[in-house]
Amino acid sequence: MPLNNLDFQWEWGDGTLDFETGKYLAQHKWDPIDKEVEDYNLTLSVFDGLNTGVISITVFVNNRVPYQIFSDNLTTYTYTSVPMPDVFTDDDGTIVSYEWSFPEGVNLNGGIADQDDDFLQTSSTNNYPNPSWDLPGIKTVLLTVTDDDGSQSTAQLFVNVLNQVPVADFIVRVTDNGETSAIDFRAEDGFVDVPYTFDGISSYDIDSTTGDSTGLVYNWSFGDEEFRENAITTYTFTEPGIHEVSLFVTDEIGADSTIKKIIVRVQNPLPIISVKILDGWVDGQQMDKNTPRPEGFLPDTWTHTFDEEENTYTAPDLMLFFDSEGTRDGDRRYEGKYSPVNDENNDQWNGIVEYTWDFGDATPLSKQASPWHHYDTPGTYTVTLTVRDSYGTGDVSKQTFTIIVDEPPQIIRIEIPDDIIVEESTYLSANITDFEITNNIQLYRDLNIEDGSLFDRDISLDPDLLVRWDLDIKKDSNKNGVLDDDYIIPQTNAINYRIPGLWNESGSYTIIVEACDSLGVCASMEETLQVSPKPDPEPSLSDFELKDWTSWVKDAGSDLATYIALISVALILGWLVLRESSDLEDEAKQAAETYTDVEHVEVQGGLLGMDQHTPPPAPGILSKEERRSEDSGYVRPLRRRI
Repeated sequence: MPLNNLDFQWEWGDGTLDFETGKYLAQHKWDPIDKEVEDYNLTLSVFDGLNTGVISITVFVNNRVPYQIFSDNLTTYTYTSVPMPDVFTDDDGTIVSYEWSFPEGVNLNGGIADQDDDFLQTSSTNNYPNPSWDLPGIKTVLLTVTDDDGSQSTAQLFVNVLNQVPVADFIVRVTDNGETSAIDFRAEDGFVDVPYTFDGISSYDIDSTTGDSTGLVYNWSFGDEEFRENAITTYTFTEPGIHEVSLFVTDEIGADSTIKKIIVRVQNPLPIISVKILDGWVDGQQMDKNTPRPEGFLPDTWTHTFDEEENTYTAPDLMLFFDSEGTRDGDRRYEGKYSPVNDENNDQWNGIVEYTWDFGDATPLSKQASPWHHYDTPGTYTVTLTVRDSYGTGDVSKQTFTIIVDEPPQIIRIEIPDDIIVEESTYLSANITDFEITNNIQLYRDLNIEDGSLFDRDISLDPDLLVRWDLDIKKDSNKNGVLDDDYIIPQTNAINYRIPGLWNESGSYTIIVEACDSLGVCASMEETLQVSPKPDPEPSLSDFELKDWTSWVKDAGSDLATYIALISVALILGWLVLRESSDLEDEAKQAAETYTDVEHVEVQGGLLGMDQHTPPPAPGILSKEERRSEDSGYVRPLRRRI
């Protein structure tokens, strides 16, 4: 009978069966088992309609072992953990245990390890451990897994542990006034000619023997073909602009770090200003605005005049030379070069492309490198020099200087006596003030400016005024053909510059007093005075004749006795005046002659009295009109001759 007509019954032994005509081929899947091997009694029955054939067999069903699904190599760096992957899977159950083996020792803390961690662990039962190694190389990892039916599988993995490249790092320090501090060139600019310390000790190699900078090879580059190999090196920028500094380090096995770079912006040094303000002298005379200065002219000598605060002093119309030699661009390549001429053939050019002088007196600005200048008006002036260098668009420097132009002395008034009698000596004085004397300002002069200093006090200028008088500007007293040089110089320490005056003829005279200070700045004042003729003398007793006496007696009448008594008194007083002076009176005379406010005493015998010397001068604080006014309280001295 054909197989397709037979009835087949399959009993699988697990409680299930399949019955179907012609099913001589059958498939069956047993459910998962709980042990490694399970046996089932498989029975096949075949029925042809009349008879039944039966056969039984034992079927052993094995558990499916976990199988490997990952076999690639893993890659990591030293001290860097790598997570373990899913290596096995179990199709008929689950993996219930993992046994990892790390024969060379690892650190299982995960993350980034360092030299302080230990690498002694060799096994783990975690499903997914994160091992890290401290040495580079190909590392072996063994894994054994057990499924829920007790079946085990084993696999071997390889991990390529790479050498960890070193890390380049550095800081920059600068020393200022003996103190060292770090500088961040991201926030600060650098300067030329300043030594900077580049310290690479903070570089490290984590997987080296020591884990620090020991054993590293340093490679510094300063962008101008300047290379260094020390861990700590000093570098000085000599040119302004943008500079790149880089460092990479190489470890013990030749691995290079990534390059660390910084950009340093080095400031352009500002121009350096050097100025000398000088007096020029020709033929022993200080130069003024009228002194010729032909091209190529140089004075015979130079000086510098200054006060105790080192301000420059000068006088109106005197020439000052503002010498800028020594001014230059601050760049190092201009050291020792002071020529202001910008010429491609001039290798001594100082790098300055523009000079601007502002003299502070509203005169036009000067563009000369070293100009001459004079001041017309006394006062204090601030001079400003601005120079521009050739770097980029040009950086500028400014410097100011104080110039004091001397004030002339001030003649407040001339003191002239009210009554001046011909051929009688009188005294003239003047009330004169000077700013330097009033404010106790002492001036000095440096006579040798070539020694590098402008403030050597080689000489002190005499602060005292030079005062001189001319008692008649219309008369050539010394008969030299010059009217205005017949001067009288007051005695040293004379009060109010007082001098004696004597005129031989009455009339009107124009007098002048001139006062000059130590810089030769002068002031003068003229006054007109009147010299009166001698007054007529009063009559004496000897001038009376007999008829005058007879007439007088008649007129006297009853008063004759009184008149005679008065005449007797007058005669007695006259004798006292005309007699020889006694020793006591001589001593009084000598004492009077030493009286400081009385410079001339005339005694013609008799008792020394206030009418026997020239009166003291009038108070300097009263004008002529005030002395003549009764309201001033001034008592005019008695003027009469005995």
